[in-house]
Amino acid sequence: MRATDLHEAASVVCIRTPHIRTSEPAKALATLVDEAEIALSRHRYDAIVATGGETMNALLERLSIHAFDLIREREPGFPSAALVLLMDERCCLP
Repeated sequence: MRATDLHEAASVVCIRTPHIRTSEPAKALATLVDEAEIALSRHRYDAIVATGGETMNALLERLSIHAFDLIREREPGFPSAALVLLMDERCCLP
């Protein structure tokens, strides 16, 4: 399913790379971030979960998110953060 096919009332969405491995991981990551950006532009979600540092870095970069506060570490290597928004509003990322 592509982000453009998501129902606008969907409260939970899972976007992932294809099951088949590719010889172009950068292209797969770019496509994944494209899909996430489309999904985020169509609906307001309470949280974003991304596995892998490269994936989260690419997503944060695409969304122009340059500041966040680390809140806690749910599991080793799996942190939770809150986005620092204008006027010090916060949006949690589990």
